[in-house]
Amino acid sequence: MYRIVEASTVGLNIKQFVIEAPRIARKQKPGQFLILRLHEKGERIPLTIKSSDPAAGTVTIVVQAVGKTTSLLNCLEAATPSSISSARSATPLRFKTTEPP
Repeated sequence: MYRIVEASTVGLNIKQFVIEAPRIARKQKPGQFLILRLHEKGERIPLTIKSSDPAAGTVTIVVQAVGKTTSLLNCLEAATPSSISSARSATPLRFKTTEPP
């Protein structure tokens, strides 16, 4: 389980979460995203990492409630037992550079 350190409302149906995920915070690279699952049998959803703080071991994500899973996620608050059972960062993209002809 991953602990929600901070949850704040940013706008209508939009929340920002700071999640304790030390391994991801240390290793994430620009362009990567988290794959979250709210419970063991829940849907896996990709969410862009807004920022990370490797020293604190946290990552920040912003979620807009548009479907069932994101609406359930936006109901979560800080300091409540989180039901986020899975969070991992996806493989970063690698671009092959070529020299112009």
